[in-house]
Amino acid sequence: MECSNAARSARLALLGLILGDNALMTKLSQVTEQLKVKGLNTEFNVVSQLSWSFYSKVSSLKEGEFYAIAFTNIPQYNQLKCSFDANHNVIRLANGLFIGFAPDFFTEPRTEKELLTYLYSKFTEKKDLIPGKEKEHEEFCRELSFETFVKQRQAHQLKLGYFAFSLDEAVKYSKETNEKLLKAKDEHNL
Repeated sequence: MECSNAARSARLALLGLILGDNALMTKLSQVTEQLKVKGLNTEFNVVSQLSWSFYSKVSSLKEGEFYAIAFTNIPQYNQLKCSFDANHNVIRLANGLFIGFAPDFFTEPRTEKELLTYLYSKFTEKKDLIPGKEKEHEEFCRELSFETFVKQRQAHQLKLGYFAFSLDEAVKYSKETNEKLLKAKDEHNL
């Protein structure tokens, strides 16, 4: 499964577990209607938008919280490499470990240091270079220490931000939706 589809599926699975079927279907209807008004109600847009329900962009990470992250490489990645490994759709678990969808790396939850080491090695290896950029890549990597890479990557990550999942908002939505459905069921003797 392609990485961003896997990330979307993981977010939807979490949402389904928390909301339950009735609230999830209600949220799906709401998202579909909102996108319909904008003329954007394709299957892809609906699934994508639904998977981001109850996430909000934040500028920093807090301990004990759950985040979905386009964990970025450094800005020079797209200038020198032709593969699509510039960003990794990962989920930071509440315990601070990361899970992701690159089968060659995420065989188990990883620490941030392991993830950074992986990204650094992917950037510095001589594979997947844009034709004609070999010398520029070699020169850039000669000067690029792991510590410098980490600082540049963190600065670039701050521009993208992080997306925090609000469990409280999802539970509140589920409770309110299920209460409304039960009330409507009682009123109509269903």
